[in-house]
Amino acid sequence: MSFVVVLWASGASRGEVPRPVVEAYLAETTPQSLVRGDAFDRLLAAADEQRWTFTAAIYLWATGVDGDVGAGGVTASVDVPFSELFDDLTGAFMGRFGARKGRWGVMADVFWCSLEDRRAGPLGGTITAEMDLFLCDLTGSYRAVETGDAEKGRFTLDACAGARLYSTETRITTALTSVEQDETWVDPIVGFDARFRTHRWTFGVRADIGGFGISSDLCWSAMAGVAFECTKVVSVAAGYRWLDVDFESGGSPVLDAQLSGPFLALVFAW
Repeated sequence: MSFVVVLWASGASRGEVPRPVVEAYLAETTPQSLVRGDAFDRLLAAADEQRWTFTAAIYLWATGVDGDVGAGGVTASVDVPFSELFDDLTGAFMGRFGARKGRWGVMADVFWCSLEDRRAGPLGGTITAEMDLFLCDLTGSYRAVETGDAEKGRFTLDACAGARLYSTETRITTALTSVEQDETWVDPIVGFDARFRTHRWTFGVRADIGGFGISSDLCWSAMAGVAFECTKVVSVAAGYRWLDVDFESGGSPVLDAQLSGPFLALVFAW
């Protein structure tokens, strides 16, 4: 089974409010704001600007793989639907950790999976493709849009930019030969993270695109899901995630595939 650690929701426990924040709050509070009920929300929002908040989660991603992998000029097709994942997956791990202060945030993500797929060859033999795939994302973000309130719902939009490191070890075995190839490359990526939170529910979409011919011809990833806040610290989330990459070396495909499938997460925020 594949157990994954990944960032999904954001939040923080309420500690002591810094004195400058309280002074600013008192200076700006009016009878009208107290009647509207938004004065305390402004105090908490101002306090959040002064502290670091962190997010992490543990979840299961039932990812399938569809595409081509190559080694030594030999290409093999891999088609593993997520419903058959555990028949072909030999190992997997993903870890993501995020930190934020005010409008600025940073995220580090590590992913590894090991797959083995067997198919009938053109002459009746068997072609076996084995692949270890390692990815590491490092991105920074800036909160470009934040609107709404706790009662009617709050919408946020973050702009993200960074890099994704790939490392692959591929072995293709046929009745006549066995070839191996290791490749490592880095893609620049840009994207966004949009969320709408109302009461204890959060709906989110995160996506990025990169490569641009610098290393990969094209790479992109996307995630859409919903989270429910059980407590201030613990939430549960579910959704669907995609990861697609097209990289060639020496004119031959190394990895031209999409990983996709549903996920279920247990989220922690502090």
